[in-house]
Amino acid sequence: MELHRFFVDASFRGQGAGRALMGAVLAEIEKGPARTVLIHTTFYMSNAIAVYEAFGFRPCAPFRETPAHVR
Repeated sequence: MELHRFFVDASFRGQGAGRALMGAVLAEIEKGPARTVLIHTTFYMSNAIAVYEAFGFRPCAPFRETPAHVR
């Protein structure tokens, strides 16, 4: 399972919306057969990384090539 483009509009950031959405997404994933969830992010998205780590996600080896325009 991969989670892509998970974001919260700037006007709602810092209010717990991201944490609530992530909790709801993970609760739905738990209902299915998937046991591995990969989140694609970049090193400079520190706020997103903090939310993911709060849910127990940890860095792993890249599972997809990073596009040149992002590098």
